[in-house]
Amino acid sequence: MALGRPVTLAMVSGALLACLLAGGCGGKPRYERAGATSAQQEQDNADCAWEAAKATGNMPDKGRSDRLQELLDACMRAKGYARH
Repeated sequence: MALGRPVTLAMVSGALLACLLAGGCGGKPRYERAGATSAQQEQDNADCAWEAAKATGNMPDKGRSDRLQELLDACMRAKGYARH
């Protein structure tokens, strides 16, 4: 059950862009998990980014990119990844 307004493609796209930009010039954070294929890492990252975007969809812009990154990190750690 969704609370508040529905998450739109524009909101998710904006959230993902903010998340990428939050990484600075070094690009997005790199996550590694022993035994995970590149395709699995990409899928897990995309799934976590989607969940983070949904969770922050109603947040004001101020502080949103930091929260997106926190949620992405927590999700990837829950899947067994370490950030490098």
